[in-house]
Amino acid sequence: MTKAQIRTAIRNLVNEQSTDAGALMPTGDSIIDNYIEDAVEEVVLDLLPYMPRQFCGTENISLTADEPDYTLSALWWQIYKIARNTTGKTPREIQIIDPLEEQFYTSVGDTEDSPDQCYILGDTITFVKTPSADKTDYAKVFFVRPEAVTIPDTGPAYIPRAAHRMIVYKACALACMMVEALAGHFIALYEKRKASFLRVWAAREHQKPRFVRDSIFDRIGYSDREAAFYDLEWP
Repeated sequence: MTKAQIRTAIRNLVNEQSTDAGALMPTGDSIIDNYIEDAVEEVVLDLLPYMPRQFCGTENISLTADEPDYTLSALWWQIYKIARNTTGKTPREIQIIDPLEEQFYTSVGDTEDSPDQCYILGDTITFVKTPSADKTDYAKVFFVRPEAVTIPDTGPAYIPRAAHRMIVYKACALACMMVEALAGHFIALYEKRKASFLRVWAAREHQKPRFVRDSIFDRIGYSDREAAFYDLEWP
């Protein structure tokens, strides 16, 4: 769906259902676009655990001698892995370590031509040991990229077409919640479309496993998304 089609669908549904919520949808687009942008992020967060590679992007890091800290130019929500990207060598995965265990991998002031570990604090990737030489495109980072803060007129870039209606229903629910109007029917429509979409997506690639190796979720020590840690209900 294009952005205009998403706007029209939201206006039609909300105006039909709630006069109060419909009053917040004038002919201008500034208010409705706020609901759309919020809804887009909600949809990405809901779909991400089931289809992480749909939102995967990559960026190369070039090393600078005596400089351990790097940031990506792209906005990212989660890093899957960092791998060597040196020509003629195996793209071996660079180990992402716990920064509190840095002492097991280096001493203060140590340098290395090709560092094999790194840790992440905030948006900063720090290589361990500190690089001792310049290396162009030494590492490739695989990360989750969000949809654009303001989606283009052509519609969302990464959310599949069949899931675009989820944006509509979520935005309608948000508009109703804003004026304390009934939103349950839009939430029900959202969950119904989500379930239908995921049933199709689960079998989208029939001839191969969904992961060619263990899922990243299986390779981490623990997940803060697990209900056991935060008493959350997790699908």
